[in-house]
Amino acid sequence: MRVVVVDDDPDILDFLRIFLVSMDAEAITYDRPDGAAALIRDERPDLVILDLQMPGDPQAGLHILAELRNDPTTARIPVILGSADGRKLRQLVAGMTLPRVHIVEKPFDMDVLEEAIAQS
Repeated sequence: MRVVVVDDDPDILDFLRIFLVSMDAEAITYDRPDGAAALIRDERPDLVILDLQMPGDPQAGLHILAELRNDPTTARIPVILGSADGRKLRQLVAGMTLPRVHIVEKPFDMDVLEEAIAQS
């Protein structure tokens, strides 16, 4: 399994890379929202893990998700949206139809994250 992780926090990128490698997945990490959708198009991963909030854009993950869903080559890739403020994330996506999207709160609970990955 190939997974692209987009998060501005280097500690989270390291944590997720180690966690994914322990699951026998290939982890491709990226630390900013600019260019993330293009990277995902180029890498063609089986799964994407996106941080909701990144510097300069408090809804960066949703903007990247929208860009992915509007592109036929990336529209069906499963996505895990992560946020330290899970309540805010749920409020933002309330009423939206987000097929193949899981919402996971940070700090990541290993069991919850593993389950979200398995369901993707």
